[in-house]
Amino acid sequence: MPRVARKTQKTTLYHIIQQSPFLLFRDNQDRMKFLSIVEASKSKYQFNCYGFSICLDQRFELIIHVKHQSISKIMQSILISYSKYVNASDPLFPNRYKSIPLYNYPDVIKALDTLNTGILDKKASLCFYSSDKDQSYKLIDFFSKDSIHITENQTPIPVDESFKLFLTEHGCCKDDLNSNQALRNQCILKLYRESGCTIKTISNLFNVSPSLISKILKKEAN
Repeated sequence: MPRVARKTQKTTLYHIIQQSPFLLFRDNQDRMKFLSIVEASKSKYQFNCYGFSICLDQRFELIIHVKHQSISKIMQSILISYSKYVNASDPLFPNRYKSIPLYNYPDVIKALDTLNTGILDKKASLCFYSSDKDQSYKLIDFFSKDSIHITENQTPIPVDESFKLFLTEHGCCKDDLNSNQALRNQCILKLYRESGCTIKTISNLFNVSPSLISKILKKEAN
């Protein structure tokens, strides 16, 4: 039976909970590998991560602000990458993850506070959500009442339309972008954010490699 599509939520911030009937984390080496995969996905899709919990062996939680890309695309990237790393004989994630929408500041605080609930062993250090306490987890973004603006999901602008608007606004043509790297990079970031298109789509538009687009997005977003 095919899975039913998720309803579109009027927020871009979620508390993700994924459980597995199998062993997800055999040791802390697995946990650190999982964090590196989340960090790589964060760089690629430019979401914010405000907290995570990987204390339990068969469950993980993330609190993320997706901003420009869909939650399904981000989670697919993380789950597939980690499944390849584990190389289990059975599907590691046979059940769909829960995505709990967060609509305001109290919602986020409540979600963050639940990350450590009921976990008393020494692995609780891997339930983490404060970037000012420990700088070793670089994927964590600082969270405060002023650092987050929860916006409603909006219908993305088609990439072709977004591209034409950029050229019009800057009074230039595609050849100008090819000769002006800074302007080209601005355009790439704008297309990615407004259209929600894939990195491959943009790489085809500019006739450059997807890896270069990823590097440009990471640089321009910082």
